[in-house]
Amino acid sequence: MSVTGSGREPDPDEIRAQLEDARTRYHALLVSVSAADWHRRDSDTGWTASELLLHLALSLQYTPRFIASARSGKRWSPLPSRVLVFLNGLAPKLLARGASPEKLAGRYDAGHAATLAVLSTIRPEDWRKRAFLIDDSLTVEEILRLPRHHVEEHALQLQRALTRGVRSGDRGV
Repeated sequence: MSVTGSGREPDPDEIRAQLEDARTRYHALLVSVSAADWHRRDSDTGWTASELLLHLALSLQYTPRFIASARSGKRWSPLPSRVLVFLNGLAPKLLARGASPEKLAGRYDAGHAATLAVLSTIRPEDWRKRAFLIDDSLTVEEILRLPRHHVEEHALQLQRALTRGVRSGDRGV
């Protein structure tokens, strides 16, 4: 699924609706994970449900920083790409310890509010500016459309994890 727009001038109201849809879906995912499944590990990705949900919240919290990077024309992080990939995998594993659905809902909602605030400041000349993220670059429009796609992508992983994963500490598949 592409996160790009139709090629016409982006519609901030349409993007706002997509961000609201992503938020609704994220909260539905939080509610769908039982306490018993909170630490269920996906046998393919190695992430637990809580780690995956934290990854989504962290990604949204970084969205305003990515947009600021695009507007300035600078990389959002001075770290090499391979370090960023490593941290993207490690940070949720460390930060998810002690995380609760309520805490993750708060993190996501804070990122959502900050992203909506930034959306309201986008000027016509900003939409096609690019941020350089890891080994790729995205326009401001693509960055703002990404949360919905990101939630959809990881919702499928979470569903698989809950149906075929193993519990933390268990051996086997």
